[in-house]
Amino acid sequence: MITERRSEDNLGDWYYNANPYFQRGYGLPNCTCYAWGRLSEICNAPVTFYGGNAIMWANRPEMKQIPSPKVGSCIIYSGGITDSLGRLCGHIGVVEHCYDDGSIDVSMSSFGGYMWRLYRISPTDAYHIPDSYGLSFVGFFMYDGVQAIYDQEARIQQEKKEAAYNQLQKSVELRSIQPVDDLLIPYYKNKEKVYINSIDALPMVICIVLLLLKKLLNFR
Repeated sequence: MITERRSEDNLGDWYYNANPYFQRGYGLPNCTCYAWGRLSEICNAPVTFYGGNAIMWANRPEMKQIPSPKVGSCIIYSGGITDSLGRLCGHIGVVEHCYDDGSIDVSMSSFGGYMWRLYRISPTDAYHIPDSYGLSFVGFFMYDGVQAIYDQEARIQQEKKEAAYNQLQKSVELRSIQPVDDLLIPYYKNKEKVYINSIDALPMVICIVLLLLKKLLNFR
């Protein structure tokens, strides 16, 4: 599945040489440069779009808004600093972990500020980022490439369930198979009948008759 990033160690080419923000002079520290690199790292493929301030990512067709955070999704804010054209840049980070209490760990970078940080933030205070001002939470957005990873994992799990079910059904069928006909043949089947007039039985009949005669003679 998705490996969480818990430190700034090993920030490779996705964050530098292969990163279009870096190539155009907007490299780290920069929230959009970091988000592009982190999503590319998760997908092991370059993000399919480039450009625009963080808040503009919320309007990209490749970014789908989701109701709750998932590892690998982006958290987007409006407000913040302004760019050279006077537009509010907003801010973006990547969700690294989701806790049972609803709080999340988010990795991010800040333009002209810190290179990398991991914050634990909570919905109880509108996902406020410490030491930041003028930001308003917009929502969580899932990049199509990351969603594809979830979809693939779901397919694999479904296939495993179906394989386990089919194996169970096969096992049940094997246990319920009736014995072959030969095992159901009564013990007396195919045994030859013995007739009273059979030659093989004649000596025995004679003996029985003689014994009866003897008893009758003795009785008299």
